[in-house]
Amino acid sequence: MLLAIAAEYNMEIDHMDVITAFLNGDLKEQVYMEQPEGFEIKGGNGKVYKLNKAIYGLKQAAKSWYDKLDTALTQNFGFKRVSTEPCVYFKSHQGKPMIISIYVDDILLFTSCSAEEKKKLKDKLMKEFAMRDLGAAHHILGMKITNKDGRITLDQSNYIQTVLNKFQMSDCKPASTPMEAGLKLHKAEKLGNFNYRNLIGCLMYVAVCTRPDIAYAVSSLSQFNQSYAEVHWKAAKRVLRYLKGTINHCLTFEKNGLSLTAYVDADWAASAVDRKSYTGYVFKIGNNLVSWESRKQKTVALSSTEAEYMALSDACKEALFIRSFLHELLGINVCVTMYNDNQSAQKLSVNQMYHSRTKHIDVRHHFIRQVVSENAVQLKYCPTDEMPADLLTKPLPIMKHNRFVNCLLLDV
Repeated sequence: MLLAIAAEYNMEIDHMDVITAFLNGDLKEQVYMEQPEGFEIKGGNGKVYKLNKAIYGLKQAAKSWYDKLDTALTQNFGFKRVSTEPCVYFKSHQGKPMIISIYVDDILLFTSCSAEEKKKLKDKLMKEFAMRDLGAAHHILGMKITNKDGRITLDQSNYIQTVLNKFQMSDCKPASTPMEAGLKLHKAEKLGNFNYRNLIGCLMYVAVCTRPDIAYAVSSLSQFNQSYAEVHWKAAKRVLRYLKGTINHCLTFEKNGLSLTAYVDADWAASAVDRKSYTGYVFKIGNNLVSWESRKQKTVALSSTEAEYMALSDACKEALFIRSFLHELLGINVCVTMYNDNQSAQKLSVNQMYHSRTKHIDVRHHFIRQVVSENAVQLKYCPTDEMPADLLTKPLPIMKHNRFVNCLLLDV
């Protein structure tokens, strides 16, 4: 979302790294530690050290560091914390937003001010804490950021190559799709001798950060972490083969407005194990993909209408979060246009005329009715063949898969 905002306002993105961040935290509790070996006080058997500052390894070290940084940014630097996202801070400078994003000891600065003003902010930060100025952001958390000519891209090509090397798949034959269309996996009775969970963890990081096109495959495979066999291992390696052929795919962010659009879909009774349905949704700011999810629903749906209705309700929670985030950060109010391919679910969202058929649905799913009635979300119909969220609910044939990958604006 911040990259989409940066593209819209032509902002520069700078990276700063805090040196030994956790050592900055002030302890509120009394904490004692044993004397390290080799540093015992002469004649001080049984004595311990009382800590005045946090150190690495303490349970409260991360929270102490956050509290220290939060106090500095809000009280000394004039920034305001975003209530919906506590690691994002902002303030207005000459009518333009200035944003700070924090991930433990990594700090990203989003600015559109003069070089002199940006230098002043960096100098104040480095005076307050020991930091390194890494200049324009290029890599963070295994992701590569490219900001050139008003176009920002985000990819994990280096990380994917590392994973391919780790599992001896760097010379594998590329696959056209991440999962074979129509594949139904079942639990294995005997656990296979494969490094399966390690591979799923690596794939999950790619799916969550930059590659929604493998989100369904990874979500589906992760359900067998305690019951996998060779068939599951081969399916997981197929995702690696797909990544091998699409290693340079990336998310693209360009200036094209701040309208908020969502595509929501569900695959009824998709799981062969427990017959639960799958929810998939994607959110775009302008035409920039900013959020997605592929997840099995928590309860069994009795009809496709019910499955789609539950998917819409889940997507509404994400819609309200993004809407609130944009309002607080930029002061804009947007109505979320949400597309769905089930007209019965849409009708169910705006009235209660089918009460006898829907009275068993959990009350939390009826949350969507209130959201629609308040005009926070506007529901529209999208034909199934044009629904990009279908990519996150089931494995698709190659032609349909590639078409929806292009719809999600992965730069191919």
